[in-house]
Amino acid sequence: MARTLLCILAGAACVWGQNTTGTILGVVRDSSGAVIAGAKVRIANEATNIAVGVVTNTSGDYVATNLPAARQLSDLGMRTSE
Repeated sequence: MARTLLCILAGAACVWGQNTTGTILGVVRDSSGAVIAGAKVRIANEATNIAVGVVTNTSGDYVATNLPAARQLSDLGMRTSE
């Protein structure tokens, strides 16, 4: 009985293993290779044009999570310094 229950629970865990979302991550750098902190990155679903905006951290890194599985386009809105 315990062996059967273990197999059923293990099978149930496998069903939840598939995911329909993804993550995009990256680093924003300028032409000299220096990282850019505070840059605005926009990631848009190509089919729906629904967009997610993220901002780079002090290391120039950004992460956009829970994006639907689809072709995604990104663009960068640079901050300006005066």
